[in-house]
Amino acid sequence: MKKVVILLIIAILLGGVGVLWWMLQGTAEPKELTREAYTLQEEGALEGQLDFAALQEVNPDIYAWIHIPGTGIDAPVVQHPEDNGYYLTHGPRREENSYDAIFTENYNDKKFEDYITGIYGNSSEEGVAFYDLYRYTDKKFMEENPYLYIYLPDCVLEYRIFAAYVGDNSHVVLNYEKGADEMAREVYLDSIMEPRSMDAIIDRNTSVDYNSKVLTLTTNHKLGNNFRFLVQAYLEQIKK
Repeated sequence: MKKVVILLIIAILLGGVGVLWWMLQGTAEPKELTREAYTLQEEGALEGQLDFAALQEVNPDIYAWIHIPGTGIDAPVVQHPEDNGYYLTHGPRREENSYDAIFTENYNDKKFEDYITGIYGNSSEEGVAFYDLYRYTDKKFMEENPYLYIYLPDCVLEYRIFAAYVGDNSHVVLNYEKGADEMAREVYLDSIMEPRSMDAIIDRNTSVDYNSKVLTLTTNHKLGNNFRFLVQAYLEQIKK
């Protein structure tokens, strides 16, 4: 009989510990959504490799990470499978806000293999997603900070920034068919290298050409809804 009582007491104590652990888990603060917090530390991990399994527990739409040295842009990249407007009103944790998400549309694949890929973010005030893109209106800043990095589960894509200017609100990815057609790529690159904006910053000493895979970072502009600020970069190397 004593043995049964002891076993019951142990079971009750263990049950209480389990409930307490569950309660603490429920009230624990979520991990800060930073690159450092999700960098794999385990043996065999590549330098700087991110834990995308853990990131997708935060939000299954997270599939990449963008980092632009010299700026505050260091954040996950998301893509909603169905609603391309979803991240205009939601943040990277799927919380309701229209400031923090950096996203692509489902017209582009998630491996950045299209010749033209668009990434979008808000820049309406300091500290939000793409606010620091405007630092590329300074030629010297572009010269000193020419690279951006896209982290994927199995590699890091290194891009070289070569253009920054004010453009219209046309849909670059769809207008040029994602660059699938060679002639479309030629027209697209020509439009970048000869923009209408007089204050455009263009680095003509890079090796970008019609066969380069170009990343277009797009954000809103103070001139209104008919304008966008664009920063262009081309894929220079893949690090594995």
